[in-house]
Amino acid sequence: FGCKDFLVKEIPADMFSLTTLTTDYLSYIVGDPVSVTFSVPVGTPNAWIGIYDASLTENEISTNAAPGVLDFAFAACNNKDGDQSISRYCAATATSGTVDFLGFSYVGTFRVCYVFDLGGSGYNHAFESPEY
Repeated sequence: FGCKDFLVKEIPADMFSLTTLTTDYLSYIVGDPVSVTFSVPVGTPNAWIGIYDASLTENEISTNAAPGVLDFAFAACNNKDGDQSISRYCAATATSGTVDFLGFSYVGTFRVCYVFDLGGSGYNHAFESPEY
């Protein structure tokens, strides 16, 4: 019988500083589609782009990612349904691309966040969008 230990490290800090997010406009009319372009050094499964109320602090979003999100789409799959029929997760990875939110129906000031999904161990975010 043989076993081999292995190590799983945290996401490197430079992943956050090297991540970029841009929206196609800085201002929208309710119901307009919102397109978000992203670039990350390394693509990870289940990573998503989330739209949050701009009044939330980074700490509130980082420690409670899913419940505070107003809308989201998996970054590599550009949808909410993923590419896994049973789990509805997105196993695909992408280092860049565009995610489209059609008919965003909230009024106010928002921010987009790239969420590195760490499964059961929590979430990490990279914030790089201006408020819109």
